[in-house]
Amino acid sequence: MNTKKMNTEKMNTEKMNTEIGDIVEIIVFDDGRQKYKRESNRWVVVDFKFNRGKSIIKHISSEIIKPFSISSWKLNKVIL
Repeated sequence: MNTKKMNTEKMNTEKMNTEIGDIVEIIVFDDGRQKYKRESNRWVVVDFKFNRGKSIIKHISSEIIKPFSISSWKLNKVIL
């Protein structure tokens, strides 16, 4: 296996290792989520669905934005 492929697989694995309470950012704004591009891109994971295939996220500072589900691969964990 070449190094580039191993590094890509490692990154994808790390991306999927989010836990409830982790801070994430959305990297793919589609499916009607474009409106959130105007907000600060910081969300907290509050739950999972479909064997972690979808993450339920809540905006970190806006109570107006209701929690919603998004495909977990569209998120990056924020390392503080």
